[in-house]
Amino acid sequence: MVIDRQFSIIDGATPKWVNETLFESLLRKKVTDFSKLIKFSTKYVNNCKENYLSVKADFETKDGKRRLMGFIMKTATLSHGEKLLPYLTSGSLAQENWMNFEIIPKFKALFETENKPKTFHPTSLKFPQSVPEDYVLFEDLQMKGYRPLQGGLSSPQMEAVLNNLAAFHAASAVEGNINQSVNQRMVKTPNKELQLLINRIFHEHLRLYDLKDYEDKIKSLQSHFLEESSPSNSLEFQVLQVGNCCIDNMLFLLDAFGNVKDIAFINLDMCCYGNPVKDLLYLLLSSAINADKINNFDYYIKYYHDQLVGYLKLLKFKRKIPKLWELQYDVIKNNKWAFEAVTQVLPLVLWDPSNSNESNLSEEEELPINDKFLKVMCAQDNYCQQIQKLLPWMEDKAFLEE
Repeated sequence: MVIDRQFSIIDGATPKWVNETLFESLLRKKVTDFSKLIKFSTKYVNNCKENYLSVKADFETKDGKRRLMGFIMKTATLSHGEKLLPYLTSGSLAQENWMNFEIIPKFKALFETENKPKTFHPTSLKFPQSVPEDYVLFEDLQMKGYRPLQGGLSSPQMEAVLNNLAAFHAASAVEGNINQSVNQRMVKTPNKELQLLINRIFHEHLRLYDLKDYEDKIKSLQSHFLEESSPSNSLEFQVLQVGNCCIDNMLFLLDAFGNVKDIAFINLDMCCYGNPVKDLLYLLLSSAINADKINNFDYYIKYYHDQLVGYLKLLKFKRKIPKLWELQYDVIKNNKWAFEAVTQVLPLVLWDPSNSNESNLSEEEELPINDKFLKVMCAQDNYCQQIQKLLPWMEDKAFLEE
């Protein structure tokens, strides 16, 4: 850490242009009774799950009261996460800002009109003056009591998330005229080299999972999915997919009894219009507690559909509302997303950087960083235990059919 004047603590990884003067001007614009900044601090958060600058501003209002505000900031300077797990990193900052400032406010307005306010995403902010590079800036909801959850979502928590996801999807379906604009702006180029690496490492670990009988089937399926483009059909019911729809991309506001009061998606940098089952499969197969991934899977699909239908009717959706059987059919038809969820998203969700085994990483020190982290994550005990049950279940559900 570098001490910069008496009231500022600036993390050494922070760009030089990010300072207390910049945030003081933002607070003067945002807080009507702002008087003076007392303490300003930054902390760079950089691990395989998170990659951002945490900023805190302690200030005094005109009546002499103290307040503390927190911000989350991303800049190109700080975007080092891609060297670890590029398939879950953000796209361009300009695209993300477009989602935050242009699209999400429209969704929120739909529900405010019906007196059913939804958070969806933290309030996005802009500095009143120009700065040297692009950035994404939004309020840190953890300062308002929101917090991340770990270890998988219980049934009541999953129902709350499915309700929120259904509201998000319904709003995007009602605002369907932005479909083409979103897909033009939020273009992601698949990293085939990385995909080959992920496939190889997962295939190599099948014997560790005591699933060697699946080696031929998985190898054939991986080749099939590499050749297959992302499934999309403009004639289907389409929504704005969150993209990285998993527990790691959410903050939760809980009441005194642990019940979910509100949910917010943190990053909307992988959004794309398409079939809603991508978000469903990513969420259910990566973020439900262990047994629920299998035992409550069909129930959760129906629960989501019930919520979706309710919100579409609330928002006066004028086109055909999808039937439950259509959603169930799409779940099986789009098995590529189910496979991605359990082989790419689940090991990352289960990974706890704070408990990482440095000896395991050092054993692989001659390998490139992608290889190193992917190999260690695929060998996690909790992932091994889950995949041993998930693959046979997926075979029974026809998720492993080409």
